[in-house]
Amino acid sequence: MAVKMDAPILKDAHARIAQLQVGAALAKQVDDRATSVGFSTLISGGFTLNVINSIFVDPHLNDRTSFDWLTCILAHEYCHVQQGFWVDSIEQELIAYQMQLHVANEIGLAVGDDFKRFATLDPKNKSDLEQARVFILDLAKFSAPTQTIYASLPLFQPTGAADNFGAAIKQLSAAGLAGIQAWQLGRGK
Repeated sequence: MAVKMDAPILKDAHARIAQLQVGAALAKQVDDRATSVGFSTLISGGFTLNVINSIFVDPHLNDRTSFDWLTCILAHEYCHVQQGFWVDSIEQELIAYQMQLHVANEIGLAVGDDFKRFATLDPKNKSDLEQARVFILDLAKFSAPTQTIYASLPLFQPTGAADNFGAAIKQLSAAGLAGIQAWQLGRGK
């Protein structure tokens, strides 16, 4: 099977990830799962929904001048596909942001300190995860809906049915609130 994507720029970014030392296994996982990848006006950056095997990417990245950044965002989202969880956590986000940084370094994309600060954090250390949450919320400072979703995430990846169910309810509620916030922002334009 192969990844499902229509936009040529997404196919090119996927091929580039597959050629990278740090990205080849991620691209293979996405291919093996036949993950659907597309652009969505509802997304800022990228968003993975493993429950429906789909990745959604900000359409502002559908531009050759943003190709390096699109490649890094896709690598981040591919990391979530590889993780395979239906609910998210700061732990998994930190791992994905670290992958995004590795890909940026491998392709020679200069990133600011906002991303470099993830490099030394340990995804199994509670105080590092608390710091990662601060950094992630800072990255999303211009998007109240995105901040709402990130703020709802537990530090560590939930385990067991009860923990996953509780996290899913919390994240679905946050997604609903984020949708309302996005709608309100759209109405204000």
